[in-house]
Amino acid sequence: MNDMDPQALADAVGRHLSEGEIAADVLGMKMVEIAPGRAVMTMPVTKAMLNAADICHGGLIFTLGDTVLAYAACSHGKRTVSQQASINWLRGAVEGDLLTATCTEVSRTRRSGVYDVDIVNRAGERIAVMRCLSRTTDGLAYDPADI
Repeated sequence: MNDMDPQALADAVGRHLSEGEIAADVLGMKMVEIAPGRAVMTMPVTKAMLNAADICHGGLIFTLGDTVLAYAACSHGKRTVSQQASINWLRGAVEGDLLTATCTEVSRTRRSGVYDVDIVNRAGERIAVMRCLSRTTDGLAYDPADI
């Protein structure tokens, strides 16, 4: 894997993950960008996502952050999973909004990684921030036929 173009590998991972992300599809998530150690995704806030306070359920915002983490952490080609994540909600998201989550790799070793996720609304206002830890497992995060 070391001789592969890092961006081509990240693109293959993005295609592979997008094909298998049923939950992301149901929630309307779209991958906007993927690069080695970085990913950007969007999610529209629909009426079905609102809680009793008429704002987007925090668990769904966390799901967006966890999903964009998967793309960024797997972008190097190895199957990588969330090990721990914490979130700080900063403001509510409302129906009709489009949330954008950007995940950036802070540090990565052979088996562990640290990632930051920034989630903003359509106006660019921060909705939430996350700090996530990942664990690299056995296996590939892409189909070798895609390269």
